[in-house]
Amino acid sequence: MRVRVSKSSASLVGLFCYLILLLMLSPARVARAAEFESWTNPNIVNCLVAGGEYVWAGTSGGLVRWSRHDFSYRIFRTTDGLPCNFIKSLWLADDGDLWIGTGGWGLARYDGRYFWISGSRDELGSDWIYSVTQDKEGRIWAGTTNGASVLDGGSWRTYTTDHGLAGNWVTSIAVDNKGVVWFGTYQGGVGSFDGQDWTKFRLFDGLGDNCVFAVGAALDGEKWFGTLYGLTLLDDRGSTTYRSRYYIPNPKVKMIYCDRFGRSWFGTRDGVSIRQNGNWQSFSTADGLPGNDVSSVAIDDDGRAWIGTTDGGLCVYDGTSFTHLLVEDGLEQQNVKAIEIDATGGKWLGTKNGICRMDTDGGKYWYGVEEGMKNTLVHDVIVSQIGSIWVGTAGGIGRLGDGGFEWFTIVDGLADNLVLCLAESPDAEVWAGTRFGASRLDGDRWTSYTALDGLSNDCIFDIEFGPTGAVWFGTAFGVTRFSDGEFASYYMDDGLLDNLVFEIKFAADGKWLFGSVFGLTLFDGQGFRYYRPRDGLAFNFVSTIEQASDGIFWLGTGLGVSRFDGIDFVSYHGLDGLCNGTVYDIGIDAAGAKWIATKKGLSRLVEEPGDGLPRVCLRTEKPSYVRGEELVLYGDLCNRGMDAFVDAYIALAGPDGSLLFLPDLAPTASPIITDHRIYSHARCYFYPVFWMDISPEMPLGEYSFLGALIDSGNGELIGDIEQERFELR
Repeated sequence: MRVRVSKSSASLVGLFCYLILLLMLSPARVARAAEFESWTNPNIVNCLVAGGEYVWAGTSGGLVRWSRHDFSYRIFRTTDGLPCNFIKSLWLADDGDLWIGTGGWGLARYDGRYFWISGSRDELGSDWIYSVTQDKEGRIWAGTTNGASVLDGGSWRTYTTDHGLAGNWVTSIAVDNKGVVWFGTYQGGVGSFDGQDWTKFRLFDGLGDNCVFAVGAALDGEKWFGTLYGLTLLDDRGSTTYRSRYYIPNPKVKMIYCDRFGRSWFGTRDGVSIRQNGNWQSFSTADGLPGNDVSSVAIDDDGRAWIGTTDGGLCVYDGTSFTHLLVEDGLEQQNVKAIEIDATGGKWLGTKNGICRMDTDGGKYWYGVEEGMKNTLVHDVIVSQIGSIWVGTAGGIGRLGDGGFEWFTIVDGLADNLVLCLAESPDAEVWAGTRFGASRLDGDRWTSYTALDGLSNDCIFDIEFGPTGAVWFGTAFGVTRFSDGEFASYYMDDGLLDNLVFEIKFAADGKWLFGSVFGLTLFDGQGFRYYRPRDGLAFNFVSTIEQASDGIFWLGTGLGVSRFDGIDFVSYHGLDGLCNGTVYDIGIDAAGAKWIATKKGLSRLVEEPGDGLPRVCLRTEKPSYVRGEELVLYGDLCNRGMDAFVDAYIALAGPDGSLLFLPDLAPTASPIITDHRIYSHARCYFYPVFWMDISPEMPLGEYSFLGALIDSGNGELIGDIEQERFELR
């Protein structure tokens, strides 16, 4: 995405006039509105922070805000503006803003109204933020998988081992009572930074292990380090490492929290320990914890301890008893590998922990080991023509009927117990694709086929049925057609974009679509055409393809979902509300809603009428400003997918309608604007955050940000000119 900048005032005015002229002459074109609803697992608690009326829980399924008074909660997901549902770290800053470290989408800030992305991919060490903290100078530190980044004076700087950091993968950060910043690293030990010099503390210096998961700094100056093999205390007398169960339930210490009461909390996968005045005390599920895998602790204003676990949700400890807290509207297992919709509208979800049926009223029922599942790692689910539920797992195939589950394995003739896909033919034959071949159910036994029989490869990712009754197999090396007992295989030399084929779809108009690791192949009966991200596809890796009743194709990829009408793409990602970008499967219900199974939950997409054109969305941080403040503009390209063909323009119009400036990534000065800068977020196709210091010379009145997309090839306006107004008073 490029932002053009004009070098003269005449050309600026010309552009403004051009935009306005296009707005007046162009017919109104409304972008297709998309509304997401998501189901995730917000009971996997990764981090906690307390302050004021609320306790914030960062989970693997979103951000949960708990009331410390009545334990009511609100969930924030990508549909609410959160850039990613997978939250690794939290910090409540001195100014009240909540800083949110995500797993794969960088660092976000919540100001009580909006979520903001802070720092671009080029500024932060990486998109994985394992720790966030604030030092005594007010600077924000972020620990990433590629260094420690610090926000100082409005700009980011990243420190790595080249500067003196102990290791580049920073797992934890803490600030001691003297203002020294301590960094725990993965395999690099511990390092510290006093603003001038770096020091290291490693295994041979007395650290329990160089693999450090947690760092804590107590008020009395004690430093604690949780490692893979023991808990290490560093004080004025030297270092001491604790490994015995007398002190900690497990020598692998994942979390450390030093509270204002002089207590140090240590979370392990077998419970939590507390040390105060040299005395130790431990708790596990036997004592009232909801789960033993303790990930986080926070102390609220009432002095109660909120304890987060990854296997039992959240609890509150008042010094005597535990109160268990769970989010009721989440999924029990958020890794949704497959989805199938039955005749009643019920959704069958295949997960890593069994299958779940979601009724149309939102009710959920889980099938696991106790309900007859011999293996709960589900790769595919289908509903047969007679209503039976077929489940492909890592341990065979289950058929759920009125009498419960019936199971099929290699003993019954299945090619392998690791089943990757299931399909039912128009004449009710059930087929299974496995790691070591394809199998067809014949009565109560399976007939299997392998590469020795003519398959292009034994690893079968998808099975599709052609219009003439042929069976098609997408494999790890090519595509195979099986018809009248004969096999025929096709490869890249025959026109496929790639030999690793994950999905095959026969379209109603006779076209064939093949999803692979490098993009989409379309065969129209005459020739092949290929689609990649530069053509609008959300991502190269196409994992699933579905066709709606209106003929539109829906493609799940490794970085979002794409709508494809045969010509153009409209793509949706996490910032559009999709709960996660790794899409495994898509189901379309009778009402046309798209149900999207992802690595971190389930999303439902409902489209409103529109032409599907992309547009620029603009939003100022607040509706009015005063002179001397810093103005912030948030931008987003909605309905992404045409980024290879469009230029984005942003301009500011003054109270008299004149164009004041057109910012660029390398902005030029303006007579009445003393400083402005813009970041185009590299992880998204168009995601700028614009800062501007409001000059005392700027006239009072109403201003407008203008945003537009222009076709790079012909210069025509795409969509409408969007405006966002604010008042300078």
